[in-house]
Amino acid sequence: MRFLRDTDYYRLIQPKELTTLLQSAVIAGYNGSQLLIDSENAAIEEVSGYLSARYDLTRLFSDTPIYNSTTTYFGQSRVQYHEPAYNPLSTYAIGNRTSINNNIYECYVTITVAEPFNITKWNFICIDYAIFSASIPNPEFKEFIDYPKATTVWFNDNFTYTSLNSTKGNLLNNAVFSEYGADKDINYNVSDVGNASYWTKNTLYSFSGIVPTNGANWAQIDNRNGLMINCIIDIVLYNLFTIIPPRNIPMERTTRYKGESTHDEKCTIGWLKAVFNGKLSANLPNKYPTQGIALVFNSGAPKSQNTY
Repeated sequence: MRFLRDTDYYRLIQPKELTTLLQSAVIAGYNGSQLLIDSENAAIEEVSGYLSARYDLTRLFSDTPIYNSTTTYFGQSRVQYHEPAYNPLSTYAIGNRTSINNNIYECYVTITVAEPFNITKWNFICIDYAIFSASIPNPEFKEFIDYPKATTVWFNDNFTYTSLNSTKGNLLNNAVFSEYGADKDINYNVSDVGNASYWTKNTLYSFSGIVPTNGANWAQIDNRNGLMINCIIDIVLYNLFTIIPPRNIPMERTTRYKGESTHDEKCTIGWLKAVFNGKLSANLPNKYPTQGIALVFNSGAPKSQNTY
């Protein structure tokens, strides 16, 4: 499993520079690709220390596997779409797909005699290894919303739920959430805890055997958080540059990682600390309590959550 792809790095570093950076590990007998993966895992562990109390890290750092027609997918699943390389010694039927020149094509003229790739017999589908994300059947549940009766939402357990009454801020998973969020006195009785009076649980939403280019179930969207991608890359690159003599570490890498001062919230570590301390809220998947009452402190949008 891997959160990042090699090509993600090219948004913050040139390919040749990254290759040179990893080459020092190869010389030392450390596989360059493995070094990159190990560094990513360490970076995710570092980030998790700041975010694990408030956010769903399993969902946040989910991997991006190659699409497989036999795999069962759920809402918000993410895949890379790839087809077998074109074989000039094979024949193709209408509807067959192949990859060539970093693109995926679909055959629309029956090829009964093997031949070199002839683009006039193929329709372009998408770039090879394009990222697709599974759609959800209903809007995703959001806390602090009073849903009217008969409203259906998708929750992160991959089930859909339909409101039986006005939900009054109640969560879907047997926990009670303040509908006001903050600045209100909260007086709950034990009998309030639970969702039986507010939500009915529907069937599990999943599917298989549907190609990513089917717009009914998929969208060509990378649903990873872009800021989090940059954070992980910044941490990885900063640590990788420590392999070489300190005088060669670009100032930009140090600044992006830990900023120009201890109060710099624009750098990676500064931003993570601000989120951890409740000064900033991140647009990341929330972690919901599985039981008890979730209380929210501070005014406005939730900045910290504690379950009792």
